[in-house]
Amino acid sequence: MDREDSVRGEPTTERGNQEPHTTLLVADEIGQVKEVGLRSADGGKAFGEPSTRRLAKTGIGAGVGSIRPNAAVSICGLPWKGGEGQFAVGRRCGRVEVVETIASHSADDSADCEASLLFECGLPVQKGGAGAGDLLGLMPLGAFSVASCTTSGVVEVWRPSSLDGNPEAAVRLNTLASNAGQPSSQKLDLDPGRPAECFSTWDNLVAVAGKANNARVFDLGAPSAEEPIFHARSAKPNELGIWEKPWVTCCGFVPGEGGQLVALGTAEHQVRLYDRRVKRRPVLSVDFGENKVTCLCFPCEEGASREVWCANATGQIRLVDLRTAGEGGEGVGASLKGALGCVRSLTRHPDPAVPLVFACGLDRHLRVFDLRRRKQVKSVYLKQYLNDAAVVVAGGEPAGQAQEEEEEEGGLRRKKAKRARRS
Repeated sequence: MDREDSVRGEPTTERGNQEPHTTLLVADEIGQVKEVGLRSADGGKAFGEPSTRRLAKTGIGAGVGSIRPNAAVSICGLPWKGGEGQFAVGRRCGRVEVVETIASHSADDSADCEASLLFECGLPVQKGGAGAGDLLGLMPLGAFSVASCTTSGVVEVWRPSSLDGNPEAAVRLNTLASNAGQPSSQKLDLDPGRPAECFSTWDNLVAVAGKANNARVFDLGAPSAEEPIFHARSAKPNELGIWEKPWVTCCGFVPGEGGQLVALGTAEHQVRLYDRRVKRRPVLSVDFGENKVTCLCFPCEEGASREVWCANATGQIRLVDLRTAGEGGEGVGASLKGALGCVRSLTRHPDPAVPLVFACGLDRHLRVFDLRRRKQVKSVYLKQYLNDAAVVVAGGEPAGQAQEEEEEEGGLRRKKAKRARRS
């Protein structure tokens, strides 16, 4: 493979036959998907030279009216494939392809893998209807489904008829259809370009939000799935009586709450928490930085579900505690420094015992942060603007065990030092 197409860092000879500690798939703006293998060193405190391999080349889809229609905008695991190492890659034009990782592929590591078409989303909801816009992202929905959403608010649920067959659209839902049937006095003043900018899933629930379109939650398992079960409202007007026009840039369901709590990041540099059981207005709101919030990342640890890592358009990554959040920046805690541009994706390691979070964005680096030490432990330059990252393989010694051994060694050293001072 040509060196211009892929950067491959060769591991050391001592660890050449070992599996990577962590493997990630990274999608970039020109449509390439690269697999990055990170090998831990020094008991998990550092990482050696990464191994990088290109899994998918630039696509050939035709996106009418789209900017860079072949850009890979989202990576999602296939729930019905289990641990077979197959992932779905969504392109902006609506083409969704399936790629296989090194662990599941028998080909030579130095060769590129060709991605195959899985399905195409973003088709009109009704015959003769308008187009559904660009693909916004892919997310798993339950154990046998994948949900896709477009910038015009069209949500589709894809399920395979068999484990080896291609998925088909089982549900097509236009989340903005309810706005068309309302009188003009109650219609939303939707932005014609991107009425939907983010979406999130939880069990059978789907939340969609965007510019001039506050968050709506739909229950896909209900008989009337077209009607939202929750429609968020903005905060109360300020002292001058001025309402803020909603502009939601990222959203997510708070884990461990059964889909009742929804966290939103806005272009007004605020993080808001909504409780569907209480009211339609936010129950908590906290200011974060001075630029729009671009992505949210929830922890995996039990008891920390109200803590969320947030990133914005200037590269700030901060921990927001929604339990103590308030006005004046209260609730904004630790920070992760190192990102130099807009962060488009924050990904938490799926193993709660491994305190790692991965960030990528417009600075063209995949950055690895250690949450215990609050510092960057690795940075991999990948040449292009990056859109999304997904953790594929987790191996090596559990971080919890490594930390326990480190604490035991530290205790022995301290005891020896005390004995030496006494003598």
